[in-house]
Amino acid sequence: MRDSRLSDAVRHFSSVHISGTRPNVCILSSPRSGSTWLLELILTQRGFKPCNEPFNIRKTAVSQRLGLTQWEDLYSDARVPAMESYLQTFLQNSYSAAFKNLRPGERYYRSLTSRIAFKILHACEHRVGWLQDTLNARVVFLLRHPIPVALSREELPRLTAFLDSDFRRFLTREQQQLADEVLGNNKPLELGVLDWCLQNCVPLQHFRDSLLLVTYEQLVLKPAPVLEALARYLELDSVDRMFERIDRPSASVSKSAPDTANRLQAAERDGSDREWLVEKWRSRVDEDEERKLMKIVEGFGLDIYQSGSSRPAEPYWL
Repeated sequence: MRDSRLSDAVRHFSSVHISGTRPNVCILSSPRSGSTWLLELILTQRGFKPCNEPFNIRKTAVSQRLGLTQWEDLYSDARVPAMESYLQTFLQNSYSAAFKNLRPGERYYRSLTSRIAFKILHACEHRVGWLQDTLNARVVFLLRHPIPVALSREELPRLTAFLDSDFRRFLTREQQQLADEVLGNNKPLELGVLDWCLQNCVPLQHFRDSLLLVTYEQLVLKPAPVLEALARYLELDSVDRMFERIDRPSASVSKSAPDTANRLQAAERDGSDREWLVEKWRSRVDEDEERKLMKIVEGFGLDIYQSGSSRPAEPYWL
């Protein structure tokens, strides 16, 4: 505990944050969808500091500062005031929020910052407007094909929380019935795809016009329009700095197979490597299983990804 307090003190007193006139940034995404990569692209811009996974209550410091211990708490209307007070500590640069600051010497550390890039993977999918207002932020919603996401997930900590909390009311009766059916089947890949659907269906169906939708696949295959859209929407200084960073693996790439990092680094030299990064999951799922999994996605009324293709549908490209 003493070491933790000392670390927090170093983080807090080694930097100064004064909110500027431009908006903060909030990345909403599913785990294993490229959110760390996208965050690092944004952090190439001057004045930014990160706030990484502020609602991941598996981390003791997060749970203690939030005062919440159950995933259902993050979807309870009664807990919103506590969540708002917690987020305000980051905006106010209070000492209690120092545990999320970077230390001197870490990549993207800056002694003076004016904007915060929040990466949120574990809450608030149904509170996009609230996030925008609370954080004075513009929301970027990052999606990746549900099957590779499901294949790479080791845990689904919120799966039942979506259905056993106030979040359930955002689902139609048909969606609730389908979710209950998939839960009853208890097949790991189906559960992973269900978790993806539950996390993404509400933003896609209710908040599509109030956020910038970015897909992992386009960021890999055709990044220029994505980076230009990010620069406009988020009021960023330099597209060039993001281009310089685009072909470097993110800090989370160690969770992937070793050849992923090598392929990403080689992508600029050989365009086929970009295709491989998007298509590689197909060797692990046969066509029949793919169709069954994508039936779940269709059952939630989502058409961004369709059976037989690793890419998002054309209307979802920037």
